[in-house]
Amino acid sequence: MSSVKATKPDAFKERLAMWQDLLREKTQNLAKAVDEWAARRDLRASFSFRGFLGESVLNPVADAYELLVRLRQLTSRIKVLHMAGSVSRPADLTPKAPLFVGGATSLCLHVLRKLGVTHILNCTEDLPAPSEEELGDLKWRRLALPDHENQDLSETLKSALQVIAEAEEAGGKVLVHCHEGKSRSVSVCLAYLIFRQTPLADALMYVKSKRPIARPNAGFLRQLMAFELEALGTNSTLPEELLKGKPVLSSRVGRGS
Repeated sequence: MSSVKATKPDAFKERLAMWQDLLREKTQNLAKAVDEWAARRDLRASFSFRGFLGESVLNPVADAYELLVRLRQLTSRIKVLHMAGSVSRPADLTPKAPLFVGGATSLCLHVLRKLGVTHILNCTEDLPAPSEEELGDLKWRRLALPDHENQDLSETLKSALQVIAEAEEAGGKVLVHCHEGKSRSVSVCLAYLIFRQTPLADALMYVKSKRPIARPNAGFLRQLMAFELEALGTNSTLPEELLKGKPVLSSRVGRGS
């Protein structure tokens, strides 16, 4: 029985030694490849792999794991820098509402945390959700909303108002975004301002002062006017051109009668 117990540590040591030798060989090959890649491009290394690659490795198994952790941290920082290069700051609608509104390029989680955003409402059908690891303590929800003039807003607005009200009650802020930050996301923000007793015309003027491209489609505006009438008992007077829908081309255009 004691001989069986004695062989287990020996087997473990042999297996560990095998992995040590294998990783030492792999790290030496990788160090050589890194040096050759940099030499071909006439680059000087901005950081050292000493202690992780090549002859300087002391404990290949532990050092390989440490290298993996550091590379993950490095790639995470590179991703933040990449996103920051193409990010646009969302329009801040506070203090009238705990809202930020923007397009797809406003979805930089690092920036959003700096702004105090706690919730994200994605009003598109196709923009992907960030991973749970990326979101961390941020709460994300999709309100799939096609940007069509005949799209019914009622259920979407009901869900959105509930999320925003809960966030506000908890002291949080909400980013509402779509692709351009022009129609769908703006419509949701306008609905919340109406819910907070701001007339539609005033709400639209305020949002446009913060985000000049804001322009909900005509169908959404008509539904917002109906929501305003229900919530406030009156209707705003909006410029006629805002309520004109896009022309619908007949399927017979260009065909002989």
